[in-house]
Formats: sequence, structure tokens, C-alpha cells
Amino acid sequence: MYKRMQFGLLLCILFSFCSCHPLFCIWEMGYDEVQKESDLPSISGQYLLSGHSRKMMKYEGNYQHIPPSELVLASDHTYQLHNAPDWMFNDFGEPHGQYTDKIGRWNLTCNNDGCLIELEGLMVTPLYMRNHKAAILITVGDGDECQGMVYEKVSR
Repeated sequence: MYKRMQFGLLLCILFSFCSCHPLFCIWEMGYDEVQKESDLPSISGQYLLSGHSRKMMKYEGNYQHIPPSELVLASDHTYQLHNAPDWMFNDFGEPHGQYTDKIGRWNLTCNNDGCLIELEGLMVTPLYMRNHKAAILITVGDGDECQGMVYEKVSR
């Protein structure tokens, strides 16, 4: 019995040191990865920053007076990102309380592993759905810190 407890404790300790990333991040819960393009009627449209993401900006990033942030994916494969918080644009997710606009091109690629969306100059990430609407989950800083933001589609 004592050896089994020691072995179990050893496994827990080894697992803790092998990865500092938890099995899941709370901010990602409730979203399902899109497995094939036919699962989505269209991803073009307006996306707004989720309420949970805005709360995270306030409490985790100490942002004050948070303006509405929107991402528009046009059918010509261009995107416009408005009032994006600055912590999205650095590798460490450091907030400085600033907001920026960004424009570029977007691309959707699907294969047997699922669908990835690329926002040129910003990121490549799996495409998600929630309540039959597309959602773009953006990791902020180091993924092991489990911080991220979600833009949810609101129009077609």
C-alpha cells in the first residue's frame, strides 16, 4: 500500500514538472474546433470581443475604459481589427493600456486535422464555433499562462 502511494505521488510530481500548461484553459471552455469548412456557412462578417474577454482585460491586464473592439472579416479576404488591446501584439502579453487598429489579409485552411484561420501579421489559430457561430480565440502572451481573448461572430 505504501509503495502504491509513493508511486502515485511520484507520478503527480513528474506530471507537474513535465508541463506547466494545464489540461485546458477556462477562457477556451464552451468552444468547439471546426473540423471541416462545410461546418460553417460563412466566416465573413463582424466579430466582437466577448464579455468574458473584456473582464479579463480589466482584471488580468488592468485595462481601464475599455472601448468596443471589433474584427471584420470581409468576403475579399481582408480584415480590419479595431481597438485591439496592445497585449495581443507582444510575445509576453504585457499590457500597457493602449489600443490599436490593424488591417491585413485573412485566409482559412482546412485539412483532416481541422480548420486554421490566419490573420496576416497577427496570428494563425484553429477556428472555433459556439452556438452555431464562428469564434476566433487569440492566445495572449505565453500559452502556459492561460490568457486569451475571443472574438465572436455577430453578423453574416
